[in-house]
Amino acid sequence: MSLRILKAFSVLAVLLSSLPALAGERVLVWGIYDGCERVPEFDRLLDKHLTKAGVNSWVLAAPPSACQGEACAERAQAGCGLSDGMILGGRIWRSKVAFRVRLWLHDLAAHKTAYEDEYCQDCDVNQLLVEVTDRIRRQPKFGVAAGAEPAYCSATTGEVRPDPRRSKLYFVTYGDGKGRAQVQAGVKDMLGDTLRPVHPVAGEKKQYSHDDLMHILGQQKEGQVLGVELYKEGGAQVWLFDGLTEHLASQEVKCKECKTEDLIESIRSTLPALWGHCFDTQCSLTVGHPPASADACEPTKELTCSEAPLSSGPNGQGSTSAPALGIDPKVAKAVKGLTWAGFAISTATAIGLFAANSAGAGAITNGPYELSDPLIRPAWAAVGFAALSLSIAVPTTILLDRSRPPRAGSLGNASANTSSLFRCPN
Repeated sequence: MSLRILKAFSVLAVLLSSLPALAGERVLVWGIYDGCERVPEFDRLLDKHLTKAGVNSWVLAAPPSACQGEACAERAQAGCGLSDGMILGGRIWRSKVAFRVRLWLHDLAAHKTAYEDEYCQDCDVNQLLVEVTDRIRRQPKFGVAAGAEPAYCSATTGEVRPDPRRSKLYFVTYGDGKGRAQVQAGVKDMLGDTLRPVHPVAGEKKQYSHDDLMHILGQQKEGQVLGVELYKEGGAQVWLFDGLTEHLASQEVKCKECKTEDLIESIRSTLPALWGHCFDTQCSLTVGHPPASADACEPTKELTCSEAPLSSGPNGQGSTSAPALGIDPKVAKAVKGLTWAGFAISTATAIGLFAANSAGAGAITNGPYELSDPLIRPAWAAVGFAALSLSIAVPTTILLDRSRPPRAGSLGNASANTSSLFRCPN
């Protein structure tokens, strides 16, 4: 077999082996719940993050529910007839001093569930959800049952003293930059996620010295001060002063000639690094750092939510649901079938041509003219068409999957005469 033919078969092997990666991991997002209600903005956050990571993500948009793990998967299977892929869901809890999350990941084919618990006290909630999602996808702990007490509390022993840093959080916005009042309001709003008592600094100064900051915190030096200095030319300096160590950490925001709304978002992006800064050896404000506080380890309570069995109407549409807009499933299936058929036919043709050429088909070895490898060019042309058809089939499939109309599962509660859309993938 010639070197050219070996190269051709290696190209085909690469194309075929790349199919699973190009098709993408399939994750169905059941939903992130706060109590009995789903939080759509968290679902959109995870869907966007998973899609960006190359995952074939789909938000099921489940109705109000108290289920977790396998129980939710059974409802999804009953409502949508699912048999493979992963289902991701979870629940959040908010308290005065901690934000807690428990995510679960169920493997539909293997019939097993993994759980992941985490908490934080000063963090970006969106970042926490993304980090825990990545962790449970990459290293799922299947077979470990989830109890009422979070898993991260198993190593916690004895009484945990409250963190004096968390007693107070002051903030101040100053400087020569424009839109100071709007930035001040935006900073106050974003600090609500820290779950700490937040106090604006009274008065106004051009600069804040070490003595000024110590005076703000008081004699006990408990708490921290967050400052945002707005530059006249645009951008800002965001700093965090720690009363216990009397040290300061800062982050620069480069945002010249940008809108105030964009500046506020840039400031928001600097906060996780400041909250996680180690002012001493304890790093007590980092996400999920043990030992967890008593508040973060409080056992979860059983929820009682109004639930009803999910069922699908004809063609996946709930009987009381309004018709959904989108590409008809039959048309989408036909288009996907044609694109993948083109790839399969061109791949098979290329393999056949290379095999025939290797066997000497069409070669002329006698007479005044000699012709060797007569099928090599058509074979390479078929390889090129296979690559082209694959590059069309993959994005077409993803586009059609994301633009298809939802299949609606209705909540069978005739007395209430209500229904809830349950977006089933085709």
